[in-house]
Amino acid sequence: MLDLNPVYNYYSTVYSPKSQTKYDSHKRSELKTVYNNMVKVNTKSPLFKVKVNDSMQNYAIGLKSAAIGLQHFAEFLSDKDEDAFSKLTALSSDSSVVSGSVITTDYSSLPESLQFTVDELAKNQINVGQSLSSDELDIESGAYSFTIKTNGRSYGFNLKVKPEDTNLRVQSRLANFINQADIGIDAYVQQNGTRSHLVLESQDTGTENTRNDLLFSIEDTPAHTFGLVEAFQLDTVSQYPSDAIFTINNMEQTSSSNNIAINKMVEIELKKPSQEPVTLSFVPDTEDIIEKVKEFANSYNNVIDIANENSDSQRGAKKLLHEVQGIAYRHHSTLEAVGLNIGEDGRMTTDDALLSQSVGNGEVQQLFGDLSGFRSDINMKTEEISLDPMNYVDKTVITYPNPGHTFSNPYMPSIYSGMLYNYYV
Repeated sequence: MLDLNPVYNYYSTVYSPKSQTKYDSHKRSELKTVYNNMVKVNTKSPLFKVKVNDSMQNYAIGLKSAAIGLQHFAEFLSDKDEDAFSKLTALSSDSSVVSGSVITTDYSSLPESLQFTVDELAKNQINVGQSLSSDELDIESGAYSFTIKTNGRSYGFNLKVKPEDTNLRVQSRLANFINQADIGIDAYVQQNGTRSHLVLESQDTGTENTRNDLLFSIEDTPAHTFGLVEAFQLDTVSQYPSDAIFTINNMEQTSSSNNIAINKMVEIELKKPSQEPVTLSFVPDTEDIIEKVKEFANSYNNVIDIANENSDSQRGAKKLLHEVQGIAYRHHSTLEAVGLNIGEDGRMTTDDALLSQSVGNGEVQQLFGDLSGFRSDINMKTEEISLDPMNYVDKTVITYPNPGHTFSNPYMPSIYSGMLYNYYV
């Protein structure tokens, strides 16, 4: 009896995909079609036996999985619901001033372009403490406490100063306490020679959440007439928060943040002021399309590699190699015209520059379109492989079917035929 444990173990660790897509599930009508195709294939198949070993099992499972992966990428690139070739991206005429990203999938709602000028960026609040000698201590030892108010909340802090402490050591401990509290304020120590001071910066920008023109305030507790805040002058504001001022299509706008969402369609990042207008255009996402086509090429190469790796042990692998390479050779002129080159080893490589140009003029879209002979040949071959990978395994024929009395059995003679337990069945 065939031991399937090594099959499942090998398949789950090597060939099982990390994530599933909608192509891994099927409608009832699609499953019925698969079933009918299995019946049709097995009706005409002879009864045979195979030499079962780990190598043969791994080859059959890997081949089936690779064929399904190639088929899925071909379906994705031709799926009108996905419409992989209609995805748009934001292109800035000066990304150092303004950059953007598309967050909607309703690309028809996007304008052709937006024009920006940036007068001022939104700023945060910055408190800069007094510069003191790093190696001295300008406060008496003892227990101290202070309060920071931000976003409508108060946060209390306690710190014990030891006689052996220095200004730098106390400043560093204060910075660590504030950062660990995670209250929306970044604290750090700046050193200049033998002197140092503590800097507090709000993570928020703008005036939306300010109180008395401040995003945060810091003060000693009443019990300390001369506390840490006064000693290090931590309440000294060197930069007050302010809003961003900019224009979109000549209409002045303000924002408390430099990151702006426009009508839930586009996210904009303002990076620096500029007197010159910056245009944000919405163009086809060439990089994303190229990446998807590269994934298709990798899936094609996976089938070729599996055939090459097993050509010495399985004569059927040579048949597989001949058939799959034959598809590429028949369409090599079309493939090379869009930047998909077929090497002497039969593997597919990409010419990014030509591929980008072909995406722009629509040739890649035609390659995976409904009327494409290449897509039709790929779909037909991958479906054939996934239905019966044992067609490419060495086997000994026992008997041929009686042409006058065929038996419609979807599971025999091959236990692998279309019914491997994997991620899509």
